[in-house]
Parts: sequence; structure tokens; C-alpha cells
Amino acid sequence: MKILFVHLLNNYTGSPRVLSNFLMEYVKSHNEIHLLTSKAQGCLSDLQNVHYHFNGYKWISNKLILAILLLISQIYQFLFVLFGKKYDCVYINTILPFGAAFACKIRGFKTVYHIHEFYPNPSLMQKVCVYFSKHCASKVIFVSDYLRNCYKNVFSCECKVIHNSVSVDFHTKAGFIVNKNNTECFENYLTQKFSNKQIVLPCALKKYKGVFLFIELAKLLPNFNFLLVTSNSKSETKDFFVNSILPKNFKIENEVKDMAKIFSSASLVMNLSVPHGADRFIETFSMILIESFEFATPCIAPCYGGPLEIIQHEQNGFLLEIENLIEVKEKIEYLFSDFNRYKDFCNCAYSRSKDFLPDEFIKKIKNYLEENK
Repeated sequence: MKILFVHLLNNYTGSPRVLSNFLMEYVKSHNEIHLLTSKAQGCLSDLQNVHYHFNGYKWISNKLILAILLLISQIYQFLFVLFGKKYDCVYINTILPFGAAFACKIRGFKTVYHIHEFYPNPSLMQKVCVYFSKHCASKVIFVSDYLRNCYKNVFSCECKVIHNSVSVDFHTKAGFIVNKNNTECFENYLTQKFSNKQIVLPCALKKYKGVFLFIELAKLLPNFNFLLVTSNSKSETKDFFVNSILPKNFKIENEVKDMAKIFSSASLVMNLSVPHGADRFIETFSMILIESFEFATPCIAPCYGGPLEIIQHEQNGFLLEIENLIEVKEKIEYLFSDFNRYKDFCNCAYSRSKDFLPDEFIKKIKNYLEENK
């Protein structure tokens, strides 16, 4: 089966990571896999047995030039698909590559959209992307029930919810580090995590990701260590915090490639995406939550969107109004006031990770792509 996978911008964010997790396993049984994406380094780089094609897109801070590059890349994708090879199926990751989708519609290709995002206040470009996805999709995959509900009046084609998973390699590495089957080793592992008192926020440097909430929380909890993990460069980080005074218990790690090391030493992982206000951002899934659970690490996340389908409140984490920092502070103090309580949360987090196993995720995507519908 000859399949073209299309993703606009290759980087280290969630949507290319999900596609990479699938492709790394799918190529083992298929030799006609083509990938159309940007040339930048990211999760989709250097995959084995994949035929690469590049769309000329890259991210830059100048909005006008970025818009021009986006338009050029959409035209290129349109022409690439329109005058290129015949594919049994075209898989479009996110709603952004509308140029490729339009060409698929013209050529009559089966087009499967994998949608990760929703825009409550869409720009003109985002409205265009939704329009083409509505009229070009043969089938749609949503990453959560929440996201499917956001698009409930958009798609008339077949739709399916498939929750994300970690990669096979990540799952294997986590199992080796956690060593759950060895009672003594696992107890020592949890004891170390508990004593670390390290609270981690992995996110991009965006205000709506709750970065400044994280700083304020660090000031409220001086006996805990706060670590911000970001894929941004040191120079970008310096510019972002140029007017901020950072507390002594707050540290930053930039351009981290090995997240397993971060999760294994973390005592608690947070998602602080701000669900209210003009710049609100509601998570449609949140990969960091299931990655944390692989390492038996409890989480705190907003009580909105995708996290509601992952965290079991007061069992393996907390679902909170994260802008209420006093409540967040109290829940953290409650969790770390008793080791046995903390251990129960960790055990429940690890058990919950079994609901997001990579083998099941790969099987569901594979079957959905290859169905003759």
C-alpha cells in the first residue's frame, strides 16, 4: 500500500511526535512510505525507510514573511500531490496542509485527516484550513472526545477518536528505568522521586502555556525545586524572561532531547495551559501527561479539554482551576505530606499508562488507514 504522509512543520511539538511514533513502527511492514514535511530538525527527522519530500516551509518570527512562506509551501504541496505519484491513501497530520488536501480532492485520493488542534477564535488562515478539511476529508481521526465535540457540526464523513500514545522506544525505556516488577527497586525509585521534590513544566515559551503561573508557584513553594523544560534556545529564553525576576528554586533546561531523564527524576509534572481569557488555550490531549505516567509520575493539569480523559482526579493527579494558585499550592503540599499517599498516586499513574500503550495505538491507526472505505 502506497501512502503519503503530510505534515507542515517538523519540530519537537506534540503532533509531529505522534506521527513519528506511528511511522517508526509502520515502516517495519511497509516499504512505500512517503513523507512531505519541512526540512527543519524535529521528531520526523531521520526516520528509517521513509522517502522524504520537503515543502520549503520554516518557522520565523517575522509574521509577514512567515505568511508568505506558508502560502508558498501550500502551493508547493498542492502541485506536488496534483502532478505527483498516485497514492492509495494520503494521511494529513493537523488541519494545516490544506494545499495537499485540495489536490487529493481533485485526484480522488482517499484522504485521512489526523486532527490535533482546535481554534476557538480562528484567524482567516485557520478558517481556510477548516474549510478545506471539511470538504476534502474522506475520514477523520481526533485525538480526544473533547476535540471531536469541538468539530461536531463540521464533518459529515466517518470520524473516529484514537487517543495518542508514547513511542515503542519510549515505553521500553520507561519500563527499564521504572523496573516495576522488582519491588525493592521500584520502592527505591519512588523514594528518590519523593525526596527530589522536583516539579516540572515541559512546554514552549508561551504565556498561554502558564509559564508565568509556574514562576509564581515557585515563589509560593520555596522548599520545592521547579524546572521549566523547553525546546526553545537559550537566546529565545533570555529574551522571553528579559523583564522577569526568577526565584532561586527555579531552573530552566533548553532544547532537551532526552525527556526520559526528565520524567524519571521528576516528582510531579504539570500542564498549566491557561483555559480562560483572550489568549486562552485548552489542551486537546497533552502528551506530557501520558509520558509522565509511563514513569509513574503524578500530574496536575487544567480541569478542561483533553486532560479530563487522561488524569483520574485525586488518584494519579489533580484536575484544577490552575489559575487558582493557592489551591494548586495546597494540592502539592497535600500530595507530598505523606509518602504512602504519594506512592499510591505513583502506582495509579503507572497503571493508567497501560491505557495508552503504543501497540494498540499503532494497530488502530493502521486499521483505519487501510480500511477500504
